[in-house]
Amino acid sequence: ITTFLLPDFKPCITHGFSFLGKEIMTIICNKAMKEQRNQVTLSSFRSSTLAISFYQALGYQVIDDSYDYFMGLVLHLNREP
Repeated sequence: ITTFLLPDFKPCITHGFSFLGKEIMTIICNKAMKEQRNQVTLSSFRSSTLAISFYQALGYQVIDDSYDYFMGLVLHLNREP
């Protein structure tokens, strides 16, 4: 398991700089694929609706919304054989 502490992308998203967040997430996904991972998971505060929308726009799906303050998201990676 590789864990990354992601910065708050809200300032980037709010000011139209979502490309920075996309670049960071692309680096993380590329690293995961290089390590032959099948998925990337993350948690987000429920109150971070901009962040959740951002992740969903990148293809992440909500997998756990049973907590009061957090929700889990996953991106399934398509690896070529």
